[in-house]
Amino acid sequence: MLKIAHGESSLSHEIRILEKLRNAPCPHVPEMVWTRGIRELGIVPIGEPVLPGEPPLISRKIVEGMIAGLKYLHGLCIIHRDIRLSNLVLKRSGNDINVVIIDYETAFDGDPQMVDYTGGYICWPRRLLDTATELYTPQPSDDLFASILVILHLLFPSRFVEFKAGNIQAGADAPNKETSKVLRMWQDIEDSKIWGPFYRAAQQSDYDGMLWMADVFCHV
Repeated sequence: MLKIAHGESSLSHEIRILEKLRNAPCPHVPEMVWTRGIRELGIVPIGEPVLPGEPPLISRKIVEGMIAGLKYLHGLCIIHRDIRLSNLVLKRSGNDINVVIIDYETAFDGDPQMVDYTGGYICWPRRLLDTATELYTPQPSDDLFASILVILHLLFPSRFVEFKAGNIQAGADAPNKETSKVLRMWQDIEDSKIWGPFYRAAQQSDYDGMLWMADVFCHV
């Protein structure tokens, strides 16, 4: 993959994060193979997008790889902040299937401090939407909550494609239509007998508990 900077600092930040991941023993994070200055970089693996409709075995591998990758990143005090379907790459090698988490432009690896949220709209942490907060301290649980949305996107793709995620916002005096829908969805997830345990696992950074999401993929 060749990546070209869209701003003055986003790519230099990603290069700095990827340098911390060089020679990582975790197969679920990318490897930077070359960089030229701060405006270009090349990374591997060469893979394909993760899309809905995969067989159950592959869908379960997606869950397992995503959670294992997040556990590794969080162990290095790196919070991705933009976990969504488009930031996962599926690498197939014979019978081996691996998922890699990409795109570290907005990743956070600093000391606890208040920052702006700059990730994808659908990944916006619920706690910011609940409190109309703009500045926050990123937490590992934010990535784990976002991973729940990834699984829901795989299960109900049309609902996510039709949803105007770009209109979600925090910091407003009153939530708009799209923000209200997301908050209602999170309440439904928390109250659900099926999804509630995953919500609580994310809240507690229980990676083993999050792995049970793989069991929702049972189909012909």
